[in-house]
Amino acid sequence: MTMRIAGLAVFAALTGCNLPTHPTYEFEALYAPAVATPSGFKADLAAYAAQICGGGYAVLDQVFVGEAGPSYVRIRFACS
Repeated sequence: MTMRIAGLAVFAALTGCNLPTHPTYEFEALYAPAVATPSGFKADLAAYAAQICGGGYAVLDQVFVGEAGPSYVRIRFACS
């Protein structure tokens, strides 16, 4: 009986790893030599995501590169 419960626990753990994932997308923008403002790249991201998602989106991670401020922006997102 204990082996059966342990076997079911292992099966449940392994099947949980195979849950379907949502597609992710990337938004990249080079603003150089200017610096991207928060409102500027958020508006650009919202316009780009609207074309793909048609609705809401969730930001998964962000990368900003630049010395005086972000001149390159990469944002990974998923539709919600």
